[in-house]
Amino acid sequence: MQAPEGVESETSDEPETTGIRQIDIPIIDIKMPVPENEILITAGTTAVVSVAATLTATAAFKWAVTAMKPLLKQAIGKISRRKKEGVNTRV
Repeated sequence: MQAPEGVESETSDEPETTGIRQIDIPIIDIKMPVPENEILITAGTTAVVSVAATLTATAAFKWAVTAMKPLLKQAIGKISRRKKEGVNTRV
């Protein structure tokens, strides 16, 4: 990108930081890119919160199903008995 006429562009001798570090893997002599610590902490925290929320929701759903199962069976039984007797179930 060029600066407009009459405007001097700023030049910097410092290399741009892209947020990625390189670490050497000594056995295979390869440089592996690794994100900055802030990015790793954010990703790790997000993963922990996601797993905790999923496990909590699963436990809550199982508890709700266990609690509601007898009520639903009873309601379905009453409705089916009324239909067999010929009583109008609609209000």
